[in-house]
Formats: sequence, structure tokens, C-alpha cells
Amino acid sequence: MAGLFHRLRALVIPEFLVNLTRQRPILSLLVVCVVAFLVCDGVVGAGLSRYAESVQYRSALNLIEVSAVAPSARRELDASSLEEMRQIDGVTGVYPWGQVDLAMSDPADWPDANENPGNLGATPAVPGLLPPTVAGKVPDDGLGPDEIALPHEVPGGFLDDLLGQTVVFESTRPVEPGVGEPVRYEMRVVAIVDNSTPGDAGPTPSFVSPASFAELLELTRPPGGASRQLVTAYVRARSADDVPRIQAELSERGFAVASMASRLTSLTGLFSVLRWVGYLFGFIVLGMCLMAGGAMGSTWAQHRRRDIGLLKAVGWTRKEIHGALLAELGGFGLVAGLAGVVLGNAASYVATAIVAGLNIEMLPVVAWQPPGVSNSVLALILVPLAVCVGGLRHTFKASALNPDETLRDL
Repeated sequence: MAGLFHRLRALVIPEFLVNLTRQRPILSLLVVCVVAFLVCDGVVGAGLSRYAESVQYRSALNLIEVSAVAPSARRELDASSLEEMRQIDGVTGVYPWGQVDLAMSDPADWPDANENPGNLGATPAVPGLLPPTVAGKVPDDGLGPDEIALPHEVPGGFLDDLLGQTVVFESTRPVEPGVGEPVRYEMRVVAIVDNSTPGDAGPTPSFVSPASFAELLELTRPPGGASRQLVTAYVRARSADDVPRIQAELSERGFAVASMASRLTSLTGLFSVLRWVGYLFGFIVLGMCLMAGGAMGSTWAQHRRRDIGLLKAVGWTRKEIHGALLAELGGFGLVAGLAGVVLGNAASYVATAIVAGLNIEMLPVVAWQPPGVSNSVLALILVPLAVCVGGLRHTFKASALNPDETLRDL
């Protein structure tokens, strides 16, 4: 065995180093494709990290979203259906969700007296869906009546200075078609939340207790009109393990449901485009590896005939020659994969930092993020394997050459 290893090393290493120089264009192309694949994966992963941070990932895993407007919905969301959900075993809370237009009534509370901050859509505070706080604190038992958490940044500046103050807000109650009257509501600001990653609540949401939200709905109801129809609610399970069972039971009862855990891995917009671009580069990498292996194997079958004939003349078997050729191919692929992974990880750190610094609304990411470890390992395994598979037919052909024919020209 030691003798065989020594013979393989004596043949493979010199030829391997020569091939690295000779096949430099192919090597560079493989490295670039691996880098592009890992950078796309890194940016998508950084987006998942940012989204997970913005919705308090661990807490959100216990939530189930119930929709009254999804195509599969057969039940409405009203007081009786919400109470029905509360009675399901393992449910610890049911939270109606919606928004009421809300604005700051007094220009003195605006960051810039000349620019209205606009709509601060009042949204029920659902545990697990609140963004991180920038200042202040949302109580562990939730927001109390007449308490509000405001967004950090709005048109005109920042709202941090309002922390701890009682602010007058206003909304509009329709009194007849096209005509409304202002209604005012006082609330104390107990927290400022990060709104740098817009979610379902919009770019500048505020958060209130379910009781305050119900009161705002009543205040803005047209005189003699019906209450606003709920379209979304969130059901909190006792644990993440209870989610599949509760979700199935809700679905059987006619509710359209989706777990928040699935939403955390279902990014849209530019992230979905990047994910598909990453898949495309992955397939390109595999295709390039197969072609590289085929090209190198074909070259050996044509230009190393006499070398193979000499090896057979001095006692090398067909199996040993085939193994040596595959070792060269695998080594070439391993160098390409290793270089691509190292450069891809470095490029991912830089790319996520640049994208995070640009503050692209449709591409919010966490800075300085590497690609997934699994994809890096996958590249290290699949690149040399694909190169070997691509050259397999030619290495079989080369190792089967007749030594008499190959040595005729000597």
C-alpha cells in the first residue's frame, strides 16, 4: 500500500501543479461561480437574520396567522369565532389584527414643525411580532390601556424625544360619504420601536394594546354603522410543538391559517430574486465542473498517450492509472472549491456590509454575514465530485489504452 501511495504521489503531484497553471482560465471561472453562489446565499441569509430579528424569531415560532380573506377561508373573524379559537387545547392567546389611521394632532409634537409625520397606523401589539425597541420598554405583560409604542423614524425626523410624554392623536370618523370628522385620543408613549425593516404593519406603524385598538375602532365607526370586519388574527400556541396540531384543527374548522415559522423562511421581493440567482449560479457551477472535467479528461486521452503507455510498460495497472487521473481531477476541483469558498465567505461579509449600508428598502440585511455553512461544505464536496464525474468517461478511455499502440511512436 505504501508503495502504491508513493507511486501515485510521484505521478499526480507534478502533473497536478502543471494542470493548475495550464487550466488557469477554467479554474478562475469555477472560482468566480462558487463566489457568486455563496455571495447570493450570504445576502439571502442576512435578510432572513434581519427579518428574524425584527419579529423576535423565537417568540414568533409559536404564532399562527389566521386570515379571513385568503382563498381557502370559509369562516369569518368575529367575536364568536375568536372565542372558539381560544377554547382549543394548547391556545394561550388570540389577537385580532388590523390598523386604524392615526396622526399626531399637535404640530408641536412633530420632529419638524414644517413636515407632517403622516400616518402612524395604530396596530395591536401582538407578542412576538413587535419590532425591537430603540428606547423605553414594552412591559412584559403587554401594553396597557392608553399606552403606545411609536416608530423611531418618520418623515421629518425621529420621535425619540416623545418617550414618556402624553401625546394627543387624531383619526377620522366618517359621518357621510366623503365627509368625516376628527376624533382625538390621548396616549402615553412608553417605547420607541425600530421601524428600519418595514413589515406587514407598514413603514411607520405605532403599536397599542388590544383594548386601545378596540376603542379606536369604536371611535372611528360611522354613526349607526357596522363595526369594521376583521381580516386577520394571530393565535398563540403554548409551544412551537403545538403549532402543527392547532394549525390542522383550525384548518379543519374552516379557517385559513399559516404558521409564522414558515413565513420566516419565505422572503419575497429582491430576496426571492437573489435566491433564484443563487440557485442559478449553483447549477452553473455544477455544469462548469462537469465541462471542466470533460475537457481535462479529453486532453489527457489525446496528449498523454505515451505517458500512459510508459506507465503500463513499467507495471502500472489500469486501475492505478485510472485512480491517478481521477486524483488529479479531484485535486483540481478541490482547489477550485476551496478557493471559491474562502473568497466567497470574504465577499459575503463585504457584500452584506455594503447592502446594509445602502439601506435598500426592499433588501434589508444584517451586515457582516457569511453564507450558510451547509452551502460552503456543499461546494467543497460537489465541485471536486462534479469535476471527477465530468472526466470519468475520458479517464476510463485513457486508462484502457493499449501500451503497444501508445509506444509505437517512441
